[in-house]
Amino acid sequence: MIKIYFDDIVFELQKAGGISKYWSKMIENFSENNELSLINIQGDNARDNVFYPMTSILQIKQDSIFPLQLRRYLPIFNKVKHGIFHSSYYRVPFFFNKNVKQIVTVHDFMYEFFDSGMKKNIHVWQKRKSMKKADAIICVSKHTKLDLLQLYPEINPNIVYVVPNGVDKEFRKLKKQPTILKVNQDTVSCNQYLLYVGNRIGCKNFEFVLRLLFQSKFIKENDFKVVCVGGGKFSKDELSSFKKNDIELSGKILNIQHVTNEELNKLYNSAYALLFPSKYEGFGIPALEAQAAGCPVVYAKTSSLPEVMAYTELAYELDNLKEADQRLQFLKNKVFRNTLIKKGISHASKLSWENSAQLTLEVYKKVLDE
Repeated sequence: MIKIYFDDIVFELQKAGGISKYWSKMIENFSENNELSLINIQGDNARDNVFYPMTSILQIKQDSIFPLQLRRYLPIFNKVKHGIFHSSYYRVPFFFNKNVKQIVTVHDFMYEFFDSGMKKNIHVWQKRKSMKKADAIICVSKHTKLDLLQLYPEINPNIVYVVPNGVDKEFRKLKKQPTILKVNQDTVSCNQYLLYVGNRIGCKNFEFVLRLLFQSKFIKENDFKVVCVGGGKFSKDELSSFKKNDIELSGKILNIQHVTNEELNKLYNSAYALLFPSKYEGFGIPALEAQAAGCPVVYAKTSSLPEVMAYTELAYELDNLKEADQRLQFLKNKVFRNTLIKKGISHASKLSWENSAQLTLEVYKKVLDE
């Protein structure tokens, strides 16, 4: 039996997010595998995470008196005796043991490309240290692997593996789409809104959605609304930007938080399209979820997104409003739209969390045999 120590620090660092979802899905799948003994090292606040796994797990308390702000950068002080040590966010065991193989998953390089100063320097220091100590490095996309080898040329490419993320089973094409959906105090009609899912800060490029909403004649003529899911309530800066762009908050752009997978699946199913204007993605889970649910994705042709998508017909050059607007217009053609939906569903069906866990397990076995 393979003993695996999971450092669950990400459940404390995030309340939600792609890394938390990834980590939760690995735990759920490994917990059901009889050839594995999974031990989770957790802090007191891990259960506050939205994606905290529902499965029964063997838990041991984080052996540290330090606050999270410092502990996130410190080594694990719990003694890891043998097997696999896999941290959810770039930590390493304090006590070195040659019988323990260390694994690190790299999701993206947002700090390297979009941050600066002390924040970036500390992150790079921690990431480099964990990768140099690792027996294997898992990247969630081919593009992420290419970035890694470019930014950290000292890393041996032979220990870097690509294991794509998966998609939750709840995301699927519904036989009967809801005609009307309630978003807080507002209602939206099927195919009369554009969907945006996730954070709206930094490289996520939400500002492009606002410019598109303000400038697109096609959007105005069809009276589309934009429904934003997750990412927190609208900030003061965002509200100011809406006012600057003459967007009525109560009319054109809506915000909904804390949705279940079932609710989000309905939103995907009934949307005219998902807007994905991101400047950079390590993977892009919402784009995969949308495809599984039969929702067309109009996306910026950047980083890993062409790899995650089943089609290129709705891709546009980054920040090109004219192209993005044109791609939205293409979807008025029902035959074209249905062709892309079928491609997306077929593509997403090949990327399951079970497959991600199986490929990860194969990496574990490989390093244990060396």
